[in-house]
Amino acid sequence: MNSDNPATLEVSATAAVVPQAKKRRREVPVEVLLLWLQRNTLVYGELAAVSEDIVASFKSGMALCAVVHRYRPLLLDFPALNPQEHLSNLQLAFSVLEKEALIKPVSSFLNSLCND
Repeated sequence: MNSDNPATLEVSATAAVVPQAKKRRREVPVEVLLLWLQRNTLVYGELAAVSEDIVASFKSGMALCAVVHRYRPLLLDFPALNPQEHLSNLQLAFSVLEKEALIKPVSSFLNSLCND
């Protein structure tokens, strides 16, 4: 390219290809979500293990608390949680998510976890 020739510079500038921004998918395949959850809760062991049945895995609230703790450990004391206190764990996780991350709980998800 000859930078002394303005015509060459114009052609080069107009010929540049600008990559398109990727569009975000609206739906995440369940398998991808499951794998992400399993990887992010692995260090918490059996207390927060995520199985193929995602809803059952989140029933105790421990898996959701583990995800919150994984990314924001100062927001909740994971070792102090009691796996038997399902509703308390879920309320804590959703309270932290709503207050700190502005994520509102999905009532149908909460109902499926709490009504057993």
